[in-house]
Formats: sequence, structure tokens, C-alpha cells
Amino acid sequence: MQRLPHPTMIGELKLTVLKARLGEVGVHAELIGEGVLVCRGSDDESSVAVRKSARGQVELEGTVCDVYYKVRREIYGLHALVSSRVMTHVIYSDPMCCIYIFLVYSVVR
Repeated sequence: MQRLPHPTMIGELKLTVLKARLGEVGVHAELIGEGVLVCRGSDDESSVAVRKSARGQVELEGTVCDVYYKVRREIYGLHALVSSRVMTHVIYSDPMCCIYIFLVYSVVR
């Protein structure tokens, strides 16, 4: 049985939704360009950038600070996370079961 390298995030990140969620937790966020959200804390010195590629990959770039962890927490909150151990047991048994587990997991979370 093959193990996946890391937990998998299920869902599609919408930067406008992330921007609204960050505003609720006190992080100023501004969309600049296509697929880039710049996030700043109250001190205006620390900032991070969230980039979303055309293929849907999400990158979080910046110094490790309070803003970084707040943004990361909100990104995780907008996705269902499935551990590699769970996926390993499900993927190789039945594709329909895999879809069922994802749906249940995202609803329970």
C-alpha cells in the first residue's frame, strides 16, 4: 500500500471568500493582480501573499508571523483536510467509497 506524501485539502479556494473571512479576524487583505491576495496585520509591517495558480494550487508566501498563521488557519478552515492514512485506505478499495468519505468528512468538519 502506497502512502501519500502529505494530507490532502479538498475544496476550491475563492480569494474573495478568504478576503472576507480575514476581515472578520482583523487582517486587512487586498486583491492585487489576478490570483494574488496581499494580507497585512494591524502593525502594517508584516505581510503575506496568497497566490492561486490557474491549476488551483495555493501558495502562502511571507515571513512567519502572526498574520501568516492567521491566514493559514483561515485557508485550512475553508477546506476539508483528509489525512494521507485515511486516503490510503480508501483510494485503493472503491472509488465510490472515496467520494462518500470526502463528502461525509467535509460535512462533519
